[in-house]
Amino acid sequence: MSYALLKLQYLESGSLNVPGQSNCFDFSNNNRRHKSFYQPNTRGWIISEVEKCLRLQNIVLWLNGNAGMGKSVITAILLDKYIQQDMLCAWHFCTHSNPSQNTVLAIILSLSGMLEITI
Repeated sequence: MSYALLKLQYLESGSLNVPGQSNCFDFSNNNRRHKSFYQPNTRGWIISEVEKCLRLQNIVLWLNGNAGMGKSVITAILLDKYIQQDMLCAWHFCTHSNPSQNTVLAIILSLSGMLEITI
């Protein structure tokens, strides 16, 4: 699947599933749930900082912090925005509710599976 098809799938259905890549987790439900928590006109400073970095160079964005600080909400908003602008090629969510996707191996396999089809 090309990046264009993955983007189309996301825009049409909201699915973040990567067909044929068994190592890639489908974060669709996670993403939708966290986007629903977003309050307009909040978290603008972090979104602005990320956008500044993206304009200057290709970067890897890795958010970490305590539970409940808004990392997943910020990520869901950025993911939605940058998929639509063709500026994203891979993502991964770690979560306390699914420890199997929090391992280094799971993260590397998931990201590499997405990179294989998007670049």
